[in-house]
Order: sequence, then structure tokens, then C-alpha cells
Amino acid sequence: MLLPEILKLWDGARDAFRQARVWARARRLGLSQLACLERHTVTGLPCSCGRQFVDWSADYRLFSKDRWEPNRLFRPVIRGAMAHLPASGPVVVAIDDTLLRKSGRKTPGVAYRRDPLSPPFQVNLVLAQRFIQFSMLIPTALELPTAARALPIRFEHVPSVKKPKKNAAKQEWDAYREAAKQKNLNTAACRITRQLRDELDAAHQAKPLRLMLVVDGSYTNKTVIGGLPSRTTLIGRIRKDAKLHFPHPESPRWYGPQAPMLLT
Repeated sequence: MLLPEILKLWDGARDAFRQARVWARARRLGLSQLACLERHTVTGLPCSCGRQFVDWSADYRLFSKDRWEPNRLFRPVIRGAMAHLPASGPVVVAIDDTLLRKSGRKTPGVAYRRDPLSPPFQVNLVLAQRFIQFSMLIPTALELPTAARALPIRFEHVPSVKKPKKNAAKQEWDAYREAAKQKNLNTAACRITRQLRDELDAAHQAKPLRLMLVVDGSYTNKTVIGGLPSRTTLIGRIRKDAKLHFPHPESPRWYGPQAPMLLT
């Protein structure tokens, strides 16, 4: 049965909530997400669990007040996924960003963004929130190479920094440029990777295992590679005509010998 396994995940996430009644309410609304036949809104969830005639204020406060830690909700998922990995590792995690479409601009973080489903001859724009997602890849068999299933273990909102008006003061533009350097997808990927590495070491006894990240070309850059924690490897795509060089033995400003490349 699927329901007992879902309840086990919620029981394992009890420490993510400060109070037992908040955890019970979150579990009830989480199960309502599976049973809801209408739009999956906060209004529709109490109706799915038979509480349409009860005060909904506490249900709305669950989503509007920061009284629980979202990252800890994924700990039971990681714990269960680790049991299906080879004993010698590695822990393979795929990173990518995705869009959550919205119909209005009042929701925080909503902006016009490029629609990834638009045809190549016409770029379309959609109103959406931007999220970054980490998914652990679980092999379907212990013999490699094999197919894998992806289980989400992080899902975090990464909005763009609001751009000031053209006639704004220089101080506003300087603050915007500095904030854009500190709050973007690359810095979020580095921060979440460090958190995930610490959690694997402390909570899942995975200190001997190597964390291997699989990313696309947008994350194969100096910021992400330079911010990797120890025992972490990144596999990313780069341009086919890129030329890589070893560090120069005398000066970091010079190119060393060209590194060999395997083009596929």
C-alpha cells in the first residue's frame, strides 16, 4: 500500500516542525494534495480533508509564517534513497532550475521569463517563479551503467533581484549590481551544495562517500566550480570548441599546457 509509506515519510519529518500540532496540520494538508480533485490551492486543500466548515486561518498561517524548515522535509527521502545506493557510493545529484507558472504578478518573485517550451524560431515569455531543484539519482540496478530514477531532495525559490528604474540614483544601481552577484542561481547552487554535503556527513553517515553533481552548461562556471565543498565532484557540459589548459607553474595569469579533451 502506498499510504503507509507516505505516512512514514511524514513521521520521519517530525523534527522539521517546532510544534506537534503544526506537523499534524502539515501532514493533513500534504495528504489532501494527493486527494484534491480540483485546483491544488490552499482553499481547496481544507475542502479535500472535510474541513470546509472549519476556520481556515491556521491552514493559511502554515504557508505564510516561517515556523518549519522545508529542507528537513527531504531528510526521510534522502535516508530512504541512501539504502538503494551501492555501499561505496557515489551519491549522484542532478541540478537544474525550473519555472512555476503563475497567472498574476502579485505573487512574490513572479517575473516574465523565457518559456523553455517555446519553439526555437519564436522565443515566448511567461509569468513564472524560478526555482532550483536538486534530485538524487537512484540506479535501478547495482550493475553500472544502468537507468536511474530522480528523487527531489531540494526545491528552493530563487527570484531575480529587482532591477531599479533607469533614472534611479547611482547608489541604487550599485546595490543592485552587488545583490545580483550574491543572489542568483549559481550562488544558490553553491550554498545548497554545501548544506547537502554537511547533511550527508552529519545525518546520513555518508562521510566516506563522494558527492557527484551533474549539471548543464549554465552551472559549469567559475562560481560553481570554485565553491564546491570537499569530496564533491562536478560533471557539466561546456562548449564543444572550448580549449582547456593546465595551470601555469610560474604564474596564474598565464596559460599552461593544453589539457586533453574527449569530445562526444
